[in-house]
Amino acid sequence: GDVHVASAATFNSGVTLAAAARTVTSDAGSVSFLGDVSGAFGLTANATAGTVALKTVGAGFDPTALTINAGATTLNGDITVAGPVTFQDGAAGAPANAVTLVSDSSITSNAAGAIDFSDAVIDGANALSVTNTRGNIIFDQAGQTTSLHRLSANANAGSVQLNHPVTTTGGLTLTA
Repeated sequence: GDVHVASAATFNSGVTLAAAARTVTSDAGSVSFLGDVSGAFGLTANATAGTVALKTVGAGFDPTALTINAGATTLNGDITVAGPVTFQDGAAGAPANAVTLVSDSSITSNAAGAIDFSDAVIDGANALSVTNTRGNIIFDQAGQTTSLHRLSANANAGSVQLNHPVTTTGGLTLTA
C-alpha cells in the first residue's frame, strides 16, 4: 500500500509497484529510493520538508507515471516511464523543485504524457538526456547555479518548451 511517515522514508533495495499506483509521503524528512523502482503502476513521491533521491526507475518494468513533489530532488541514474513524468514543488507558493544531477542521467517516456520540469530548476555539472516518444518536454530553468555539462531533449511526437534560460558547458540539442 501507500507509505506515509513523519520522518525519512528510505528504500535500500529495489521497489516493485504491484497491484496499484503508490504514493510515498514524508512529512518532515526525505524519501530515498536507493535501488530500482519498477512495476506497471505509477509512483508519487512527496517530501514535504526534504529531498526525493532517485537512482534508477524502470530498469525492470516501466512505471506508468512518476510524480515528484519536493523542494529538492537528486537524480543519480536513468528513468524510464510509460507515461507522464512531473517534477514539482507540492506546496503552494513554494520555490521550484531544485533538481540536482548527481551523475549523467536520462529520462525517457515511452507513452502519452509530458515530461514536465515547469516547476523545477535543474542544476549539476553532468549531462541530462530527455526523450519523450509521445508527448511534450517542458523546462523551466536549467544550469543557472551550476551549468549542466550537456542537455539533450528529443520530443518525437511533441514539442520542447524552454520557459527560461538554459546554461551548459558542453552543448544543447533540442529535437521536436
